[in-house]
Order: sequence, then structure tokens, then C-alpha cells
Amino acid sequence: MKKKQVFLGILPFLIAVITSTFVSAACGTLNGDYTMSGNEITVGDCFTIGTNSITLNCAGYSITGLNTGAGIKMNGRSSVVIKNCDIKNFDTGINISNSNAVTVNNTNISSVNIGIFIDPSAGTRLKDIAVTDGNIGFKLEKSNDAVLQDVAATSCDIGLDIGLASSGNAFSQCDFSGNTVDVQNLGLASVFTDVRCITGINVECREDVPFFSNFNNGVTTNFATVPNLASVIGATLTDNSGMIVFTGLARDFRGLNLNDNLIIEDNFVSLDSEALSALDGPAKVTLMADCSNYRIYTKTGAPGSYDEIVGAKTVCTSCVVDSCISGFLTFDVTGFSGYASGPGTNLTVWDDTDALARYADEQVFFFANYSNATSNAPITGASCNVTFQLAPVGPFAMAYNATSKFYEYNRTFSAPGTSDWDVNCSAAGYANLKAADTVTISSLLGNGVPEFSAYTLLLAIVISVSGFMIIRNRVC
Repeated sequence: MKKKQVFLGILPFLIAVITSTFVSAACGTLNGDYTMSGNEITVGDCFTIGTNSITLNCAGYSITGLNTGAGIKMNGRSSVVIKNCDIKNFDTGINISNSNAVTVNNTNISSVNIGIFIDPSAGTRLKDIAVTDGNIGFKLEKSNDAVLQDVAATSCDIGLDIGLASSGNAFSQCDFSGNTVDVQNLGLASVFTDVRCITGINVECREDVPFFSNFNNGVTTNFATVPNLASVIGATLTDNSGMIVFTGLARDFRGLNLNDNLIIEDNFVSLDSEALSALDGPAKVTLMADCSNYRIYTKTGAPGSYDEIVGAKTVCTSCVVDSCISGFLTFDVTGFSGYASGPGTNLTVWDDTDALARYADEQVFFFANYSNATSNAPITGASCNVTFQLAPVGPFAMAYNATSKFYEYNRTFSAPGTSDWDVNCSAAGYANLKAADTVTISSLLGNGVPEFSAYTLLLAIVISVSGFMIIRNRVC
């Protein structure tokens, strides 16, 4: 009996010791920005957000519990950012209560009762979140105007649970397929753009809808309503500044991620034909362009920028131009890579005074580099004319110099000052371009003496002093 009493007496002490070994010193209330520097293990809650407008950056480290409490929680906060976390083994991964404008990015949550719980809160932003192995992945008990983008829940009893008191929440590029019940939607005015699910309550589930929310603007084909995504004819994708219309044979859009593998911007498009091989084929492309001076450039692979495509300096010889009207160029392509509308002709002008001082009645030379934008080769036989602000005004014909490979003209000015001048060049098969510059005629000091540089002034002083010393020595 005595031994049993001794054991019972030390049991609370042992529990305290064991518990203390699992409680991280870093867990607690955060009243300022915090970046984790190692993994955290705790019993109960770990981080409590104690003030507004702070950022918790987990930096890829894990927060692990013992199936109780919350990995991160807050109540009555606003403008909080949580990112780069790996949360597991809690009752709730992240608990957002009575809070506004909370953002959670790039976070994985696993082995929890509820992944992310929102009640009541407004304007929550969740992006790039994955919840696995839970009772409920995302529970919006009383959530208004939340935006969930690129989030997923798998191996949960319910992937997404929207409560009756929630309204105006929007979901795009979300995958809730692979749960017992993928989506339970009891909220008002929920907006589902490209959400994948198999089983749902008050939501039309499709597990094969492509992710296309980046291009969802009323002109783009609404793939969520297309009956047969395996055979779509004439599909259109646009971001209002550019457009792709898939022509020819029907395309299979099932399960494609257009958001991550297709770029449409003002003057270039890029389609990753490896990731989106089902879409590779003929299409009609529309881009913004200078209709008076353009070339269509192309680059294989999946170029990520306009400069990358145009910088390759490969003109698309298979592209067939339909039209270029009011700044919009439309052309046909046979297959996909990257396409950009860039300049076909370049004109650069400069004069002597950009680098040197020139004075009244001295000859000043003016130059124009009129060249092919693709090869940088000079365009010979062109008509380049220079016009001046000061008389004689012109225009005057510039002569091509075969040695410098520039068009040139020279003249003098009768007085100092700065004035404008411009050049207009044209040639058959190339754009008529105009470029402008300024010419500066320097002033003279005193009676016609040019302005001294510091070096010249120092040299003059040295010469003067040396001469004085020589004369003094001779006198002595």
C-alpha cells in the first residue's frame, strides 16, 4: 500500500515533467512579427495572435501538437498574415474568430479535427492551403466575403463545410475531391468558379473541371458549364488584353491547370505545351501591338516573359496575320510555345553634343541608326531626313555611311543654346519611324575662351607658377 501511495504522489510530478518536455518555449502570445527558426512541439495551443497587423512566418518549420488545442489561433484581430506553416496533430489547425482581413498562404495542415475554422470573420484570404486527414478540412461557420484560392482538402469526412450564417464567399482553383463528403454548402451567395468535387450538398460537383479562374472574365469559355470537357470546340481564353481561340479539332480540357501553365498578357502569350499537351495545335491569337511597326516573335518551351520571347530574336515564319486594327494584332498559329508582338524596325538617333562640347560655328554631326529589329542589320537604301528646330529647319536628306553603317548629316549653329531635332526614316518592307533628340551648343567664357575643365585650370596654374619661378631665378 505504501508503494502505491508513493507512486500516486509522484504521478503529478511525472506528468508535469513529461508535459514540459513537449512544450516549446517559443509557443505563446505573439505581439509582433515573428519568424520561426525551428520546429515546435506543444500540448494545447501553440501560437496566439495577440495584436493586429503582424506576420507569423513559419519559414517551412512544423508546429506539432498532441491532438488538442489549436496550432494558431486569434480572436478579435485584423490584418494578420500567416504563411509557410506545416501544422499537424491539433484539434484545430488554425482558428480565426471575430477577425477581419486575415491572410493565410502556403500552409499544410494534417491529422486534425478541423483544418481551418472561421467563425465569425470577414474578408479572410486563404491561398495555397492543403488539409489532409481530418474531420473537416475548411469550416466556414460564419464567414463573410472570404476568398479561397488554390486550396485542397483530401481524406476528410467533409472537405468544405459552409455554414448557414455564411455569405458571399468565393472559391477558385480549389480541389475538394477525395473526401467522404466533398462540399457541404448551406451558405448564401457562394461563388464557385473552378472547384473540383465529386460529392456535394447544394453545389454542382465536377471532378474534371479545369482551373481557369485567372481568365474568368465573361469572354472566356465557362468550362464549369460545358457538358463534355473531353471534346470542346472553339474554346476561348482571354484576360482582356490578349486572347486565344482554339481552332480546328476539339480539345480535351479535363483536369487541366490553365492558371499555372498559360500566360496571356498585353503583347505576349505562352502555353506550356508539355503540361497542356492536349491543347497543342492550331489556334487564333490576338495581342496588343503597334500596327505600324511589328513582328511576331516566337520561342519554344514555356517562356515566362515578353523579353524572353523577343530577346530570342526568332521571327515566326509560320504565323499568318489576319489583321492589325486599332492596336490589336490577330494571327493564326499551327501549335504552341510562346508568341509576342515586338518591333520589326528600330530607329535610334544621337549627335556629337551627347558626348562632346561643340561651340558656335563648329561642325556638329547628327547620326541615325535605322536597323532590322531582328538581326540588328542596318537598313540600306532608306530615306532618312533630319529636321531642326532652328533655321535652317529642313528637312535635309541624311547620307548613309557604309563604314559606320549610320545615316549622317552635319551643320553649324550660330549661337549657343539647346534645341530640338528629329529624324524620319522609311524603306520598302520596313516601318516608317520617327525619333527625336536635342542638340546643345556650349557657351564661351570672356573673349572667346572655351570653358575650362578643372584639369585645364590646374595645368594653367602650374604653368603660370613655373614661369614665375623661372623669371625670378633669372633675375636673381
